[in-house]
Amino acid sequence: MCFTFVIKANMKRLIKQLKQWNRQRVADRRQRKMDDLFNNDFNRDSLTIEALSQINLRKVSRSSKPKSHVAVYSTYFGSNQSLTFNKQFVDPHIDHYFISNNLDLLQNVNKLGWIPIHINLPLSRNRILSAQQSKIPKALPHIFEELNQYQYVFYKDDKIDFDTSLLPSLIEKMEGEKAAFSMRLHPDLTSNVLNEFGVAMHQHRYEAQRSQMVEYISKKVADGYSLKVDNMFWTSAILRNLKHPETITINEDWYQNILDCGIECQLSFDFVAQKYSCIIEMPHNIS
Repeated sequence: MCFTFVIKANMKRLIKQLKQWNRQRVADRRQRKMDDLFNNDFNRDSLTIEALSQINLRKVSRSSKPKSHVAVYSTYFGSNQSLTFNKQFVDPHIDHYFISNNLDLLQNVNKLGWIPIHINLPLSRNRILSAQQSKIPKALPHIFEELNQYQYVFYKDDKIDFDTSLLPSLIEKMEGEKAAFSMRLHPDLTSNVLNEFGVAMHQHRYEAQRSQMVEYISKKVADGYSLKVDNMFWTSAILRNLKHPETITINEDWYQNILDCGIECQLSFDFVAQKYSCIIEMPHNIS
């Protein structure tokens, strides 16, 4: 009787230990996966503006003569596992370009009316690296020969909707104010760049670059930039006049700040925008 009791007690302890071990094993595996997906320790040498001039930008399919003086473009970089592409057909009256390092995706967007452009950068499951790569066309549309055919280019995040019939009025406003950029103000955040930083920390991809962002913000303040701002911009939609004399300067200034700050490009843009008066507000409702 006593021997049976001891066996049962030992079995209970063993089962409890096995459950604890299994929980720890699952937690460790989950952490390893997160570390792999959100690893901020990668070589950035190939992402500098100088290095990008050596990258082969290969168009997957030929475009016809530009339909007008304005084009829309969007981007996605990374593996199929984290794909967030909007699968709606595009307006056939406006040239739409999609820039990516994912050839499978480019084949699919071509069927929806996009003109695909392949940028020859490594395809990675690392979401930090992929997001950093996606900032190349977002910040530097002028390095793409196809986009330089147009006076105006409209960048849209691949998840948002945009009504292309608004383009004439948006362009008219830019021409009237001699603006280089037109962007929406952030719908929720105002007054202080640290509000952007605080909200960003709720997402793994930004939290992984916390130290980098803190160092960046500290340096910008030390250089004389202000945390308090009149406008906090929302970079999910950007209309640029590529022929404006300051556009390329702003593009490259912003891109360098993105390399310094990390992938939270709205935060870096709030510092960059303090230097330029040719950035105007876009209406909030664009869909």
